[in-house]
Amino acid sequence: MTLFTQNASAKHAWQDWTRLLSFVLPYRGWLAVAILAACSQAGLNIGFAFLTRHLTDSALAMQMESFLSLLYLAVGLILVGMLATYGRRYATAFYQLHMVRDLRNRVTQHIQKSPLAHLETVHSGDIVTRLNDDVKQIEGFVNRIPDHVYQPVLFSGAVIYMWMISWKLLFAIVVLIPISALVFNRVSKPLEENNRTLQEKLAATNAFVQDVLGGLAIVKAFNLQPLFSEKYGGIATELQDKGTTIDRISAYLTIIWLALRFIPQLVVPLFGGYLMIQGELTVGSFLAAASLMWYVFQPVEALLDLLRQIRETTPAIQRVLSFLAQPTEEDLASESTSLQNVHEVDNNRASSNEAASTGTSRNRMGVNGHLADESAISFNQVSFAYHDGPPVLAQLNFALAPEETVALVGPSGAGKSTIIELLCGFYQAQDGQLSVFGQDTRQMYPTELREQLSLVAQESYLFPTTIAENIGYGRLDANRTDIIEAAKAANAHDFISSFPQGYETSVGERGNLLSGGQRQRIALARAILKDAPILLLDEPTAALDTQSEKLVEEALDRFMGNRTVLVIAHRLSTIQRAHRILVLNEGRIVEDGSHQSLLAQEGLYHKLYVKQVAV
Repeated sequence: MTLFTQNASAKHAWQDWTRLLSFVLPYRGWLAVAILAACSQAGLNIGFAFLTRHLTDSALAMQMESFLSLLYLAVGLILVGMLATYGRRYATAFYQLHMVRDLRNRVTQHIQKSPLAHLETVHSGDIVTRLNDDVKQIEGFVNRIPDHVYQPVLFSGAVIYMWMISWKLLFAIVVLIPISALVFNRVSKPLEENNRTLQEKLAATNAFVQDVLGGLAIVKAFNLQPLFSEKYGGIATELQDKGTTIDRISAYLTIIWLALRFIPQLVVPLFGGYLMIQGELTVGSFLAAASLMWYVFQPVEALLDLLRQIRETTPAIQRVLSFLAQPTEEDLASESTSLQNVHEVDNNRASSNEAASTGTSRNRMGVNGHLADESAISFNQVSFAYHDGPPVLAQLNFALAPEETVALVGPSGAGKSTIIELLCGFYQAQDGQLSVFGQDTRQMYPTELREQLSLVAQESYLFPTTIAENIGYGRLDANRTDIIEAAKAANAHDFISSFPQGYETSVGERGNLLSGGQRQRIALARAILKDAPILLLDEPTAALDTQSEKLVEEALDRFMGNRTVLVIAHRLSTIQRAHRILVLNEGRIVEDGSHQSLLAQEGLYHKLYVKQVAV
C-alpha cells in the first residue's frame, strides 16, 4: 500500500474532475475559442445537409438561378469551415500544451517540496509514472474537450433538421440509441477499475526497471540476471493480462459501435425509400437525411466513447491529484508555526540575509539576528522514530556553541545520520525541541533553516550537468570567479583545469564520469560557495582513498574555521581535530569529551577506538 491512495467513489471522482479543470481555467479564453470554432463546425455540417437537399432538388427541377446561388453559398461555407478548423486546432493545441506544462510543473515542484518522510513511502518509479503516463492520459482527454461540446451541438442540430424533413424517419433511426447506450454503459463499467490496476502495474514495471538499472553492477556481479528476468517476466505477464482484459472489454464495445453504425445504414435506404415512394420525401430530402443520419449517430458514438474515456482517465487523474494533495514541507511548517511567528520570520528576514552576505559577520549572527552567545545548535529532549518504527533518538540532549567543532561517533544505528537529517529539516522530531541559533526549527520554514546550513555527505549527489553548474548550485547568484575560488578552496581547481573542457565538463549521471575523490571535492566546493555558518559533515571521507582523503581534509581544515561544525566521522584524524566528541549509543549521548579524556574513561569510545586501531 502506497501513501497515495485513491478513492474510487463517484463523488470523489467528480471532485477530482473539477480540480483538474482548475488547470484549464487560466487558458479559458483559448478554450472558448476552440469551443466556438467547434460549434461553428457543427453548424456548418448541418448547413451542408441543407445545401445537399436544396441543391439536389434545384438541379432536378432545372432551377439554374437557385442552383448557382446555393453553389456560391456552399463555397463560402467551405472557406468558413477551413478557418473554423484551423482556429479549433490551434486554440486546442495552445490550451492543451500549456495546461499539461502547468500540471507537470506542479507535480515536479510538489516533488521537490514534499517531505522525505512522505516520498520514502512510494517508489520513485511510481512517481515517474504519475508524471509521465498518467499526465499523458489526462492530456489525451483534455485535448478532446471541444469535441465533447461539438458532438452534442451537432446532434441537436441534426435531430431538429431531420425532424423538419421527416419525423418518421428520425424515429426509426433513434429508437436504437437508448438500447445501445444502456448496453454500452453496462459493458464499460469494469474499465475504470481495470485501468486503475493497469496504471499501478505499469508503475510497478517502471519501478522494477529503475531498480535493476540502479543496481546493475550488483546484478552482474552476483549473476542475478536469470532471477530478475524471471521477476520482470512475472510483472510483465500481469501487465499483459490486465491489458488483455481491457482490450476484451473494448472489443465488446466495438460490437456495440458497429451496431450503431451499420443498422441505420439499412434503415435509411429501406424506410427512406419507402417514404419516397409514398411521396413524403424528395430526392434532396432523402440525401440530406442520409448525411444527417451520421450526424445523429456520430455524437452518440462520441458520447459512449466519452463515457469510456472518463472511466479510463479517472484513475490517472486521481493518481496525479492524490499526490498533489499531500502536504508540502511548508504546509507542515505552517501547521506548527503560529501566525505571529511567521510574521516575525518575515520581518527579520532582511537582517538574516544581510548577515549571510558578510562572511565572518554571518557566523556571528544566527537566524533572525540572534547573537552568537546563544547555542548554534541545540537538541533538548529530542525523540524521533522513522514512520512509526522503533525510536532512533530518545530524549537527546546536547548543544554546540558558535564556531565549535563537534564530532559524533558511535556504532551503526546509533542515530548519527538521523541527527543530521533532523537538522536539515528532512524530518520532524516527534518530541522535544531542536533549535538553530536560538530559533525553534518548528517555527522556521525549511528554506529559512537550510540557509544556515551547508551539507557534505558521504556520497554527495552531483547532477548530470557541468562541473561549473554543480558547484554553482551552492549559491545561484555566484559568478564564474566565485565558482573558481570555491573550487580552489576545495582542492578541485587543478583536476578540473586538466579536463579539455575545464569547468564545462559534464559529470555524467550522478557524477559517474568522475572519481569518488573528484565528486567529493566538487560537492565540497558547492558547500564552500554556499558559505553557511553551520557545516554538517556526514562521513565525507569514508569512501575515499588515502590521497583523495588528504586533499578533502586539507580543504575542510581551511573551510571549517569560524564555522560551527557537526561532523560524523570514523577516521581518527577528523575526530581528533574536534573540540568535543559526542558518543551515541541507542539514540542517547553516553559520553562527551575530548579524544584524550574519552580514551581515559575506557568506555564505548575507547572500545571503538581500539577496534579501529586493531583493524
